[in-house]
Amino acid sequence: MGITYTTLKIRNFLTDSEIVDLEAKVDTGATMLVLPESTAAQFNFPKIRKQIVKYANEETAERDIIVGGLQIYPNPRSPNMPMAEIE
Repeated sequence: MGITYTTLKIRNFLTDSEIVDLEAKVDTGATMLVLPESTAAQFNFPKIRKQIVKYANEETAERDIIVGGLQIYPNPRSPNMPMAEIE
């Protein structure tokens, strides 16, 4: 198995910011999406709490949890596997 990357479309729907494409590594075992701090700051996402997170390399860190949304839409290449857009 290799490393898989995908392009995410990110925007802050609370401020109706412009959509920005972000290249991201796919982690099929992840339960949360991790954004670079600079990206989260750029969009001024509201912080709701702090959370201890554990990375695939077993490292842990305290990170801000931000408010976001997820939009799912049909995947034209694979109709049985919907695509998602994070807002």
